[in-house]
Amino acid sequence: MALLVGSAGVLAGFLPLVQEWEEGLGLGLLYTMRGPREAPEEVVVVSIDRATAKNLGVPTDVDEWPRSLHARLLERIAAGGAAVVAFDIIFSEPRPDSEDKAFAEAIRKTRSVILCQSITKEKVPLGGEGGAPAGFAHVEILEPLCPTLADSATATAPFPLPKVPVRLNQFWKFKTGAGEIPTLPVVAFQIYALDVYDDFRRLLAAVSARNAALMPPDRETLLASRAIKEFILSLRSFVKGNPALAEAMLEELESSSFRLQDRDRKRLLAAQIRMYQGEDSAYLNYFGPPGSVTTIRYEDLLAEAGGEELPSLKGKAVFVGMSELLRAEQIDAFYTVFSRPDGVDLSGVEIAATAFANLLEGDTVSQPSPPLRLLSIFLWGSALGAACFLLSPLGGIAAALGLGSLYLFAAGHQFAAAGTWNALVVPLLFQLPLATFGTLGWKYHVTNRERRIIRKAFAHYLPESEIDQLVDNLGDLSGARIVYSTLLFTDVKGYTGISERLDPGELLILMNRYYQALFHEVKARGGSVSNIIGDAMLAFWTTASTDASQRDLACSAALDVDLAVERFNASLRADGGPDTLDGTRAPVQLPTRLGLHSGYISLGNVGAEDHYELTPMGDIVNTASRLDDLNKKLGTRIIVSAEVIAGLEGYLARELGSFQVAGKTQDVAVYELLCRRDEATEEILELERAFADGLAAYRQKSWSEAIAGFRRCLDMREGDGPSRFFLGRCEQYRKSPPGDDWHGTVHLPDK
Repeated sequence: MALLVGSAGVLAGFLPLVQEWEEGLGLGLLYTMRGPREAPEEVVVVSIDRATAKNLGVPTDVDEWPRSLHARLLERIAAGGAAVVAFDIIFSEPRPDSEDKAFAEAIRKTRSVILCQSITKEKVPLGGEGGAPAGFAHVEILEPLCPTLADSATATAPFPLPKVPVRLNQFWKFKTGAGEIPTLPVVAFQIYALDVYDDFRRLLAAVSARNAALMPPDRETLLASRAIKEFILSLRSFVKGNPALAEAMLEELESSSFRLQDRDRKRLLAAQIRMYQGEDSAYLNYFGPPGSVTTIRYEDLLAEAGGEELPSLKGKAVFVGMSELLRAEQIDAFYTVFSRPDGVDLSGVEIAATAFANLLEGDTVSQPSPPLRLLSIFLWGSALGAACFLLSPLGGIAAALGLGSLYLFAAGHQFAAAGTWNALVVPLLFQLPLATFGTLGWKYHVTNRERRIIRKAFAHYLPESEIDQLVDNLGDLSGARIVYSTLLFTDVKGYTGISERLDPGELLILMNRYYQALFHEVKARGGSVSNIIGDAMLAFWTTASTDASQRDLACSAALDVDLAVERFNASLRADGGPDTLDGTRAPVQLPTRLGLHSGYISLGNVGAEDHYELTPMGDIVNTASRLDDLNKKLGTRIIVSAEVIAGLEGYLARELGSFQVAGKTQDVAVYELLCRRDEATEEILELERAFADGLAAYRQKSWSEAIAGFRRCLDMREGDGPSRFFLGRCEQYRKSPPGDDWHGTVHLPDK
């Protein structure tokens, strides 16, 4: 299993579709886990949007803007001390001489300005015999810029990005199809890094004097020659021709012989060297949603002093281009992992600034080398397969989920800390399910084989039906079913005091005798006892659906339990009671309260490890318990819900009203179960009628009439609990009437 899961993961890693999922789903998840991060302060975007055009009184299309505006902008940027300025705007067409000359002059004075070029693809015929083309080749060609401006710029460079409806993850450092020319972020970074040119040339000379001799002697000579792109291509050629050169320079940079103590300069040198290493493209390490890179609006930079203080530009790289934050107005925008839910994407200029910042910090997203990546996938899959196979099915699932969570956490941490992109799709969405379900399938096969052996062995001793039940349910106690049930809760009044006074041995004997009396009545009426806890018992009657006969049995059992408790208490009085803790005899009585409620429950075995109990679960259980507690408030012995007594003509039940008991949000209509109807005396019938009159007056807010009715009940039965309870509420409401939204429901927030 270990070899299967490990090898399958390696093979899946070669599939193009899986590689697409890794980039789309896996990389996206890593970004989501990491979230936004702070962009370096060395990079600033100057944004152009439609609002700027409107405020400046110029056309919406930036190509039609007066170039004298850009000249003014450059003057402000140069005055701010920017290290390099990159325009992500294509200046291909000439404009009036005065406009172009003003802009060109500002470019020359700034000295470190890069203009963006566009790339077009052309279909070029390939020569064949007889002059007929043998085929065609697609060639990428740089489009020329306005000569006046191009001749003034320090450099020109393209920044090609795919404008397709897929997520943008990469950028070109060197455009392969156009002769490996450096792109805008690379050229901008190289100009930015000219501040350490002398140190770079000295570092190169330390490892390759021949290559260093081919470089311009100093920074000023290089800038004056306006051969930045040629210089970049030469360095790229050095590194590609001798891959060890860059590593040797990095080692020399850290050695004691190369005396450079400034940490920032060393960091810039290292980033410059790494820029020339690796592939022609790199994965962007985004900072966050649109606007994450420090952004200044074009018009704010042109504005006179006195407004809001703008970020400093001294020593920074400035990128100028279209950057809208309203979806309907976006033109130069690309879908990325941080595109906003409202459809606002990252602008091209912000992506260029992000690419520059990644080069500056040396933190483009990188993957482990292919051999290391495949080895890690194989080892991960092998460990996962072995763990799932060696553990129990549940243990294997838990281990798989735990290991998967740890892997995801480690991959997310490594991505956030170092921009390292480890595979997620193959390990978590392919190998983890394969290990889990593969081992489950194998163990299922083994279990079926063992069951066949058990059936064959037990066939000599047991009937077929018993074997079926034994084999099918062997060790499985987790089944549950939904049934309609009537629940009976009981508890003993004053049990806590009794348990304090009695010897534990005597208490055990007492309660065993007590429950024997209760169990007999429950089982005689077809009920089942589910739980006993101290003085409390839970019994239930179940059917597949609503059944009046089931409720009839439960009510009959409740009355019989009440009589059995009276007989039990009489027997206790007769024998003088059990021993107390001090060895004396104590007269003990166990007056019992009962609560009944009906509805659908889940009935099954509840427990863990080696102990299970058949227990009803659901809201009906809680409500039945609350009705039992309600006896304390009302001074009654048996309370049933309307759901229990509905349609049962054989019982006399006194309606007690609607109650919202503790922990419940719904009202419950409750009744006191008095007796079987054929056992009712005229006194009980008169009491039931008098209480009904009093309750009706109570609901109509006729407090005086209700008080009279409840007092009449007390005259009939001294100490009648429900009458005393409602009499107290009537007295209270007569002094402080309830609101108009009161409908007679009694709210009892506490047990």
